[in-house]
Amino acid sequence: MWDVLKSSHRPGSLDSDIRISSAQPNDFDEFFEQHPAIELVAFNGKKAEQMFNRFVDSAITPRKVEQIGLPSTSPAYAAMPFSGKLSAWRKALLPVLEKE
Repeated sequence: MWDVLKSSHRPGSLDSDIRISSAQPNDFDEFFEQHPAIELVAFNGKKAEQMFNRFVDSAITPRKVEQIGLPSTSPAYAAMPFSGKLSAWRKALLPVLEKE
C-alpha cells in the first residue's frame, strides 16, 4: 500500500480538497524499478486513480502492469455499502493473492 501523492495541500479531509498545483507524486519510477514483480496496481477510489494517471502513469509504460480502480474504503464514500466495497476488493485482489 502506497499513496500516489507524497505531499499536497489539502485544507479539508476530502480528496476533492486536494490542491492540484501543490501535488507531488511519490517516486514510482524508483518503486517499480525496485519491485519488478508487481503486476497489478489497485486504486483506493477515483481520485487516487486520477492522480496516478495525471502524474505517474508514464513510469510504468515500459512494462505490463494492470491497473484497476476500486471503490474508496473511506466512510465518506457512502454511495456503496461496505459489503459492496468488500466484494469489489475481494474480486480484484483474491486472484493475485492466490498466485502466491
